[in-house]
Amino acid sequence: MLADYATASLAAGRPLLQGSPRLKDRHWTAALAGITAYTAHRLGQPTPPWARRTKPLDEAWMPAESYRSVRAPMRELTRSETPPELAAMNVLIRERSLATA
Repeated sequence: MLADYATASLAAGRPLLQGSPRLKDRHWTAALAGITAYTAHRLGQPTPPWARRTKPLDEAWMPAESYRSVRAPMRELTRSETPPELAAMNVLIRERSLATA
């Protein structure tokens, strides 16, 4: 779903979440903020204020680990290929995973 959001935002020519999603889970809020910043940057637009105000996670988190085990080599590859906007939120997602929706 995160990749779908990134793809849809890029296709629309703007980050689709212009307001805070108001989720109770900090992990998913940080992921959405990071992807919103990523899409805004890719489109040459300013990051929406809510995404700029969202605080990064205290520890690195991979959304993929929510549904499967991730081995150390893949974790390191993911870390190295995470866009800076997501890395700033301490959310680890490979850029190519955002483009495969």
